[in-house]
Amino acid sequence: MYVLKAMRRVKKLKKKIFFVAFRWIHSDNLIEKVINR
Repeated sequence: MYVLKAMRRVKKLKKKIFFVAFRWIHSDNLIEKVINR
């Protein structure tokens, strides 16, 4: 039971980290585009 809860928490954390990283990479690309323009 405890392991399941922990795994669920890790899954949520991973999703959050992935989302933040995804947004950060995209914003970085946007900044590069603006600089290149």
